[in-house]
Amino acid sequence: MIAAFALAATLLTAAPADAAKEKAEAEAMGRKVLADYAECVVQAQPSLARKYVLTPVGERMPEDEFRKVMGPRCLGFLRGKLRMRYQQYRAALAERLITVELKGQGPIDPAAKPALIWTEPKAPTEDDEKAREGYSMTVAEMYMGKLGECIVRANPAGTRALLATKIGDAAELPAFRALSPAIPACVPKGETLKLNRATLREAIAISYYRLAAGATS
Repeated sequence: MIAAFALAATLLTAAPADAAKEKAEAEAMGRKVLADYAECVVQAQPSLARKYVLTPVGERMPEDEFRKVMGPRCLGFLRGKLRMRYQQYRAALAERLITVELKGQGPIDPAAKPALIWTEPKAPTEDDEKAREGYSMTVAEMYMGKLGECIVRANPAGTRALLATKIGDAAELPAFRALSPAIPACVPKGETLKLNRATLREAIAISYYRLAAGATS
């Protein structure tokens, strides 16, 4: 289980060493590149981007739609190469959709939104390392999704304010600090989650958009 003080330290403590600072800057740059890519995809394929974000964890879109939502024409400025986790990409699309579709709107009212359904995936029966890795990743994404939904419901204004900040911007850390009281109570009992600001923001972005869109699955 993640202790509250350890979680707070992970999220809120500034990196003490130059090496850690450089790593954080590189990660922020990578997130920025992905955000630019997602912006291009949402502009080119808004309905498919929306469908991809709303696709339940553990499920896949039809292959022809998936290829389109990966936005091959948007890879031009990246020379055709971009490595990312599915959850990371889904979050980048969610953030862009929030910016486009919810512009000028205030925080959502969680009480008016049905609970999202998080179905635990079935464990693989075959002794296949790739299948086990995929299962573990899907389970982790499910728990992160639950965490994100809990935080959004606990502090919709704070999560909306966080998503209004630019990735890696100076305003991002204070926005996380404002959410810190809600986070420990949302960590599932008995679960161990690897959290940092990037993965937590991903979970919040996806759940916020899904709740705003009225998704239940």
